[in-house]
Amino acid sequence: MHTRSLFVRVFVLGRSHRAVLLALLLGLTTSIVIPVGVVAGDPTITASLTSTPVEVAQGELVTHKVKVTNSSSRRTMVNVLLTVDDPFGSREHSKNWTEVTVGAGKVTTLTESSRAPRRLEGEYAVGLKVTSENGSIVYYESAKASKFTVNSFIYERRADPAGTEVTDGEGRWLATFTDGARTATLRGPERTFAEATAAAPVVGTTWVRLLPAPFAGRVDAAWLAAALADRSPDILALAMQYLVGASPLYGATGLQIAGDANYGPLQNDGTRQEGSDFNDYLGIHWAYGTTVDRPETEQIGSLDCSGFVRMVWGYRGGLPLTLAPDGTGLPRRSFEQLASAPGVVTIPDAGTRPADLGQLRVGDLVFFDADPGDGPQVDHVGIYLGADTAGHHRFISSRKKANGPTLGDFGGSSLLDGPGLYATAFRAARRP
Repeated sequence: MHTRSLFVRVFVLGRSHRAVLLALLLGLTTSIVIPVGVVAGDPTITASLTSTPVEVAQGELVTHKVKVTNSSSRRTMVNVLLTVDDPFGSREHSKNWTEVTVGAGKVTTLTESSRAPRRLEGEYAVGLKVTSENGSIVYYESAKASKFTVNSFIYERRADPAGTEVTDGEGRWLATFTDGARTATLRGPERTFAEATAAAPVVGTTWVRLLPAPFAGRVDAAWLAAALADRSPDILALAMQYLVGASPLYGATGLQIAGDANYGPLQNDGTRQEGSDFNDYLGIHWAYGTTVDRPETEQIGSLDCSGFVRMVWGYRGGLPLTLAPDGTGLPRRSFEQLASAPGVVTIPDAGTRPADLGQLRVGDLVFFDADPGDGPQVDHVGIYLGADTAGHHRFISSRKKANGPTLGDFGGSSLLDGPGLYATAFRAARRP
């Protein structure tokens, strides 16, 4: 986003008045109120200007308010005119109010909403012109106060699920936000996710990051601009750090936080033990209120399917974690994550394979009934990576036969479509 410092100068010009500058520099999250002095020839008339919001997308509404105060003992009429100075110095009239009556000792507030230009990015100054009843003119122009900034983001609301899609001035997709979810999918540099056993890699430009709080319908433009420029590992890149052959990664304290992960310890019957959570991989205690979960020594370096999700989205990504489902944290088991993890269910579990995969977004949690021997309850979870180069919907999960996180096809294709084991076992999706 290209911005320049915007400001508003306030000058009071009259027959016997010197020019007076009143400027209040405003932060990005509050409206701007500019007291503008007295009307020439009638010191009992004062006015102030407010412009909000201070940062808008192209085509978004900007609200301007003018408050005129009459402290005299008689009513008076004023004519109020707003002007908007664009970054290139041209001026346009915003709206003209004629013969606005202000009662004796009263305050009148005028409000206008105008749309920011769609193709002209920068910072705009709002000016105010007041003509008193006796014909005296007071003109207020600005240098350091009232501003609104137009960025290159264009917002469009979407339905099913409800959310906001962001494009730039050229119509290119930039980001998608879903109401109630902390997931933001963003446009970024192209990258490739591949594994030796995967029939086709995933090549794409979609990055996945977590918002500070569930999306409530309004995009924080400053957050979005920073996120679009961020090249640190996102949720998908974090998930890749546990594939077979992944190099060890250490945190600030020297603790290994990533690297080639097993599914679980090998048992006497040749299968892999379930139950390896993120803190088992790390070998650390983890407190849930007054309850402390101690790591299993034999599970250090291991992550089962739900433990892998909790590692990536929770410990590394920042989602809150819980042992017992509470509706706010990411719980321990896959069926609990579908039922009560943060975010919104985008494909509900109807007990059968979903026919329509159009609701899927990169980063969604995908759920399976992969073991027919334990009933219809969801028993496996992964993270959706997007379409691979063969056009199939590929995901990553931690699996027993592959002995850890994989996007490959050993022991069953990591696909949501087609005739494979996981495609036929696919049941539901949730967007954290």
